Amino acid sequence: MYALTYAAETDSAVTWMDWAKVAPTAAVVSAVVTLLIRWWDKPRPVLHLEMRLRENIGEASFDWGVAALINLGDGDAFDIRLFGSGCDVGVRNTPDNEGKWTYRIPVLKAGATQLIAIGTEKGKQMEKGDAIIVTWAPRSRRWFRRTMRIDVAELTGEHLLPPGVLEYVKIPWWVRRTSSLERKTPRAQEYLYPMRRFSQDRKGK
Repeated sequence: MYALTYAAETDSAVTWMDWAKVAPTAAVVSAVVTLLIRWWDKPRPVLHLEMRLRENIGEASFDWGVAALINLGDGDAFDIRLFGSGCDVGVRNTPDNEGKWTYRIPVLKAGATQLIAIGTEKGKQMEKGDAIIVTWAPRSRRWFRRTMRIDVAELTGEHLLPPGVLEYVKIPWWVRRTSSLERKTPRAQEYLYPMRRFSQDRKGK
């Protein structure tokens, strides 16, 4: 009887010790999974550049272009800084002050648009390597930054074609993924890959 009782107590002690070893590991794994889910699910800024039609720019000894920096994401972009390769890029300090320019934007809210002015030499054709470079911080007061570089010649244009003008396509019922839907939709393709359509049109001619 004593032997059975001792064996039972020993098994119970071993089980408790095993749980004592497993519990910290489980807690760490749970914490890591929680942090990963929170990181993956947090709002993120997604910046996009597209050209805009010029209005009321005026005459000068250089040419102007206008681009729109659009935040398509669900998070704000902070401390945005603009640089030009082969061109001069800037934004107005304030909407009401047309005489002062800067290369920095404190914050671009989710869904907001900021117009950017692009200056080049008079009559110059944009070459390969002439680009707009945008850097920003996904979070305020964070050292981590992201960088986007887009050649000026490859910027998407304004989408002026209303619904009904582009080609009609039938999408199978089993297509569910967003990327697959975008590949099959002409309007999404015009928005994502405008230069591809331009190249196809030129080949057709």
